[in-house]
Amino acid sequence: MIRKVCFMRALIASVSMLSFSDASAQNPYDSTLVISGWVFSSEGDVVPASMAVNRNSGGGAFVELDGSFLLRACPGDTLVFGAIGYYSVERPVFEGMEKEDVQVTLKHLQVEVGTAEVLAPRTLKQILRDMMSKYIPAEIVEAKKQGL
Repeated sequence: MIRKVCFMRALIASVSMLSFSDASAQNPYDSTLVISGWVFSSEGDVVPASMAVNRNSGGGAFVELDGSFLLRACPGDTLVFGAIGYYSVERPVFEGMEKEDVQVTLKHLQVEVGTAEVLAPRTLKQILRDMMSKYIPAEIVEAKKQGL
Protein backbone atom coordinates (compact mmCIF):
# COMPACT_ATOMS: atom_id res chain seq x y z
CA MET A 1 0.00 0.00 0.00
CA ILE A 2 2.81 2.39 0.88
CA ARG A 3 4.48 1.62 -2.47
CA LYS A 4 1.26 2.48 -4.31
CA VAL A 5 1.00 5.82 -2.50
CA CYS A 6 4.66 6.66 -3.22
CA PHE A 7 4.20 5.69 -6.85
CA MET A 8 1.05 7.81 -7.13
CA ARG A 9 2.82 10.83 -5.55
CA ALA A 10 5.73 10.42 -7.95
CA LEU A 11 3.36 10.14 -10.88
CA ILE A 12 1.40 13.24 -9.84
CA ALA A 13 4.63 15.18 -9.34
CA SER A 14 5.90 14.16 -12.77
CA VAL A 15 2.66 15.11 -14.49
CA SER A 16 2.53 18.47 -12.71
CA MET A 17 6.15 19.17 -13.68
CA LEU A 18 5.37 18.38 -17.33
CA SER A 19 2.32 20.61 -17.39
CA PHE A 20 4.28 23.41 -15.68
CA SER A 21 7.07 23.15 -18.25
CA ASP A 22 4.50 23.31 -21.08
CA ALA A 23 2.88 26.39 -19.57
CA SER A 24 6.21 28.15 -19.20
CA ALA A 25 7.35 27.28 -22.75
CA GLN A 26 7.48 30.32 -24.99
CA ASN A 27 4.74 30.72 -27.54
CA PRO A 28 6.33 31.11 -31.01
CA TYR A 29 4.10 34.13 -31.64
CA ASP A 30 5.57 35.91 -28.60
CA SER A 31 8.76 36.57 -30.58
CA THR A 32 7.03 37.93 -33.69
CA LEU A 33 8.27 41.39 -34.67
CA VAL A 34 6.50 43.92 -36.85
CA ILE A 35 9.11 45.19 -39.31
CA SER A 36 8.51 48.41 -41.21
CA GLY A 37 10.52 50.38 -43.70
CA TRP A 38 10.90 51.72 -47.21
CA VAL A 39 11.82 50.25 -50.60
CA PHE A 40 13.22 52.52 -53.31
CA SER A 41 15.32 52.20 -56.45
CA SER A 42 18.96 53.29 -56.48
CA GLU A 43 17.73 56.56 -58.07
CA GLY A 44 15.44 57.18 -55.07
CA ASP A 45 12.21 56.42 -56.92
CA VAL A 46 9.39 54.19 -55.70
CA VAL A 47 9.64 50.77 -57.36
CA PRO A 48 6.22 49.82 -58.78
CA ALA A 49 4.90 46.37 -57.79
CA SER A 50 7.82 45.57 -55.48
CA MET A 51 7.31 42.92 -52.82
CA ALA A 52 8.53 42.15 -49.32
CA VAL A 53 8.49 38.42 -48.49
CA ASN A 54 9.43 36.44 -45.38
CA ARG A 55 11.40 33.54 -46.82
CA ASN A 56 10.89 31.36 -43.73
CA SER A 57 7.12 31.72 -43.34
CA GLY A 58 6.31 32.38 -47.00
CA GLY A 59 4.19 35.38 -46.05
CA GLY A 60 4.60 38.67 -47.81
CA ALA A 61 2.98 41.76 -49.21
CA PHE A 62 3.26 44.27 -52.00
CA VAL A 63 5.01 47.47 -51.04
CA GLU A 64 2.64 50.45 -50.76
CA LEU A 65 2.46 53.18 -53.43
CA ASP A 66 4.67 55.45 -51.30
CA GLY A 67 7.36 52.72 -50.99
CA SER A 68 6.53 51.71 -47.41
CA PHE A 69 6.01 48.17 -46.14
CA LEU A 70 4.88 46.43 -42.95
CA LEU A 71 5.71 42.76 -42.37
CA ARG A 72 5.68 40.25 -39.49
CA ALA A 73 8.79 38.16 -38.86
CA CYS A 74 10.68 36.37 -36.12
CA PRO A 75 14.35 36.88 -35.25
CA GLY A 76 16.37 34.57 -37.50
CA ASP A 77 13.96 34.87 -40.44
CA THR A 78 15.12 36.31 -43.76
CA LEU A 79 13.21 39.06 -45.56
CA VAL A 80 13.54 39.24 -49.34
CA PHE A 81 12.69 42.41 -51.28
CA GLY A 82 12.36 42.40 -55.04
CA ALA A 83 10.58 43.51 -58.18
CA ILE A 84 10.63 42.68 -61.88
CA GLY A 85 13.69 44.23 -63.49
CA TYR A 86 15.59 44.60 -60.18
CA TYR A 87 18.05 42.47 -58.22
CA SER A 88 16.54 40.97 -55.03
CA VAL A 89 17.84 42.13 -51.65
CA GLU A 90 17.89 39.92 -48.54
CA ARG A 91 17.85 41.16 -44.95
CA PRO A 92 18.17 38.92 -41.88
CA VAL A 93 15.73 39.71 -39.07
CA PHE A 94 17.27 40.39 -35.66
CA GLU A 95 15.96 41.33 -32.23
CA GLY A 96 15.39 45.09 -32.04
CA MET A 97 14.86 45.46 -35.79
CA GLU A 98 11.26 46.51 -35.12
CA LYS A 99 12.52 49.73 -33.50
CA GLU A 100 14.02 51.11 -36.71
CA ASP A 101 12.81 51.76 -40.24
CA VAL A 102 14.48 49.35 -42.64
CA GLN A 103 15.78 51.11 -45.76
CA VAL A 104 16.03 48.87 -48.84
CA THR A 105 17.55 49.98 -52.14
CA LEU A 106 16.85 47.88 -55.23
CA LYS A 107 19.32 48.06 -58.11
CA HIS A 108 18.26 47.72 -61.74
CA LEU A 109 18.89 44.31 -63.22
CA GLN A 110 21.42 44.52 -66.02
CA VAL A 111 21.79 41.73 -68.53
CA GLU A 112 24.41 41.74 -71.26
CA VAL A 113 23.25 40.07 -74.43
CA GLY A 114 25.82 38.86 -76.91
CA THR A 115 25.71 39.88 -80.56
CA ALA A 116 23.64 37.84 -82.95
CA GLU A 117 23.67 37.63 -86.71
CA VAL A 118 20.23 37.98 -88.24
CA LEU A 119 19.77 36.42 -91.64
CA ALA A 120 16.98 36.96 -94.10
CA PRO A 121 14.69 33.96 -94.71
CA ARG A 122 16.03 31.58 -97.36
CA THR A 123 14.81 28.51 -99.15
CA LEU A 124 16.37 25.11 -98.62
CA LYS A 125 17.95 25.30 -102.08
CA GLN A 126 19.63 28.61 -101.19
CA ILE A 127 20.90 27.22 -97.89
CA LEU A 128 22.39 24.16 -99.63
CA ARG A 129 24.02 26.37 -102.28
CA ASP A 130 25.57 28.56 -99.55
CA MET A 131 26.82 25.52 -97.66
CA MET A 132 28.32 24.03 -100.78
CA SER A 133 30.10 27.26 -101.64
CA LYS A 134 31.63 27.46 -98.15
CA TYR A 135 32.66 23.86 -97.59
CA ILE A 136 33.16 22.38 -101.08
CA PRO A 137 36.04 23.65 -103.20
CA ALA A 138 34.95 25.95 -106.03
CA GLU A 139 36.41 23.61 -108.70
CA ILE A 140 34.09 20.78 -107.71
CA VAL A 141 31.06 23.10 -107.63
CA GLU A 142 31.92 24.35 -111.17
CA ALA A 143 32.46 20.85 -112.44
CA LYS A 144 29.09 19.80 -111.04
CA LYS A 145 27.38 22.76 -112.71
CA GLN A 146 28.89 21.80 -116.04
CA GLY A 147 27.82 18.22 -115.54
CA LEU A 148 31.30 16.72 -115.40
